Amino acid sequence: MKLPRGVKLRRVSGKVNLNEWTLDAFDRLATVLGPIVEEATAEAIELALKSEDSYVSWPAESMYRGQNIADPLTIHVSIALSSNPVEDDPVGSFSLRDALSDAMEECREHGENLAGLKRIRDALRDFADEIDSAVAAAPAEEP
Repeated sequence: MKLPRGVKLRRVSGKVNLNEWTLDAFDRLATVLGPIVEEATAEAIELALKSEDSYVSWPAESMYRGQNIADPLTIHVSIALSSNPVEDDPVGSFSLRDALSDAMEECREHGENLAGLKRIRDALRDFADEIDSAVAAAPAEEP
């Protein structure tokens, strides 16, 4: 028996879920659209990374976007993927100290990463000297 013309089927419950269905049309669609979606995604990420609204920063102060930042070696990476870059863009952060901790532990235990860690150490020492010079040249802070 069919519904009379003009009578609408009203949904009562349940969700539509086609994930478990095996449909040839879905397979063909994935074959055709999959590479296009991947290419579009890669292009969007490439544009976001090239955007002037994407940036790397560090906590000049102990707060960043309302969060307390205890480690001054924390680096924030903001990727321009929204229409409101300052407020809504995704931000990832990592501590330089944490990023190097595994390499330092492997160096202590097995001598691994020795040359790389020496290069990083020497570069950070030189950079610390540059920071000392900038701080020494800065005008005195007002009380």
